[in-house]
Amino acid sequence: MDFKKRIMRARAKDEKAEKASQPIDWENLLPDKLNRIKVLTPIISKRIDTANTLIDNGYGSFLERDKWGYGGFISDCKCHNLGFMLNRDTGKVDSVGFCNGGSWGEFDFHTTGEKTYMTEWCESLPCDEPIRLGDAERMLRAFSHFEGEFFGALHSFLSKKGT
Repeated sequence: MDFKKRIMRARAKDEKAEKASQPIDWENLLPDKLNRIKVLTPIISKRIDTANTLIDNGYGSFLERDKWGYGGFISDCKCHNLGFMLNRDTGKVDSVGFCNGGSWGEFDFHTTGEKTYMTEWCESLPCDEPIRLGDAERMLRAFSHFEGEFFGALHSFLSKKGT
């Protein structure tokens, strides 16, 4: 390794250490995460529309396959993966989120991007429970992986159907 690369690595290490030593702004951390989720609104809306189109056209079973988790691409209380959240009254997807349940707590995390809220376990209507930072962070970490898995499986599914 040449001298220039060693200097660049040392500087990067120093910058990383300096950033880690800075105090965390806890008060603004959740609003920052919620703003980052809000930026995803157009993408989340398109994914919800895609899921509802599958349901409307009789392919709702695709969403329930065991590809992503125990409940497929629908979030469930067994694997707690990010997934589509079904409105049990309409049978349609109305958000993306986590069914927490059990040891994960009794409130579920939902987001449309524009609106992020908690519901009581397996309910569709928002409740007064405050949004948890950990759920917002989990959503941001998991969304791109969920989206990649969903579209990979969808592409495979549609190519088998010949559409």
